[in-house]
Amino acid sequence: MPQDELLGNRLTPQQIDQLNNLDSLDDVVRSFPNGSYDVEPPIVSARILPQLSSRKGGGPAGEARSEYPTRSRAMNRKILIGHRAGTHQRLSSDSEYTAVKQPVAAKCRPTLQPVALKKPDDLSIMYWPYCIQLERCGGCCINDRQQSCQPTKTEMVTYRITKFIINGMIKNGTDLLHLERHVECKCRCIVKAEDCNALQEYSPNECRCNCGNADEKRKCLSEPNKLWDYNDCKCRCREYPAEGCTTGLYFDPNTCTCTAIPDARRRYTDNTYKLETRRRRWQNKTSNAFTLQ
Repeated sequence: MPQDELLGNRLTPQQIDQLNNLDSLDDVVRSFPNGSYDVEPPIVSARILPQLSSRKGGGPAGEARSEYPTRSRAMNRKILIGHRAGTHQRLSSDSEYTAVKQPVAAKCRPTLQPVALKKPDDLSIMYWPYCIQLERCGGCCINDRQQSCQPTKTEMVTYRITKFIINGMIKNGTDLLHLERHVECKCRCIVKAEDCNALQEYSPNECRCNCGNADEKRKCLSEPNKLWDYNDCKCRCREYPAEGCTTGLYFDPNTCTCTAIPDARRRYTDNTYKLETRRRRWQNKTSNAFTLQ
């Protein structure tokens, strides 16, 4: 990856796409500009060391045959297992270290998965088989908070299944069932453009909907007594008076305070009910409207 693509401690969308398609740790290391990495010591509880030390064999003098590069053996001499005395220990031999399995990344790809066939409403009808294995997208995405493994190419597959009718006696026939098979998969945004409302703009690089009125948002966030509503893209007061404003005052959403009613508005003195209704409506929305993005 080009050096200018590294943005501090965050990955760019291009880096995320590339990492989602890598197979091994060496591929991950080579994808970064410096081509090297620091391995943090693995933490292994002392109580499982007897299990590791018993897994000897496969090499001369009881040594395990290592599937890892030579650098792992060199690092093993200085690896400290854990950081609390008495609860974690140092691995004393190569066989103990190599007995720890290297995980394999579960990439986003079509994999055989169980798919339940349709269940008839009529309890006297039964289909066989009731569940089959079919290729569906599965696996993980490195940015799983914003992306999920989704199909990019599909095809319909027709199966001939057996239909049993139980009505005093068992009769059987066949039905054709059409199911979708996933051919190709890719990590894609969970939030789509169609999920945005009229006040929001879709950002494919961030996989989210952003409010279009950015200037109004910045102004709102600079005021300590206000919050930005990410759903409605509006600025709202952090607090409303619990009992409403007293007679002769009304709640001003611009200043978030109770303000004297102007002479032209004094005929509308019953402002408490409107304020209470607004306050309750605001409280109902706070559970999800002010989630920071």
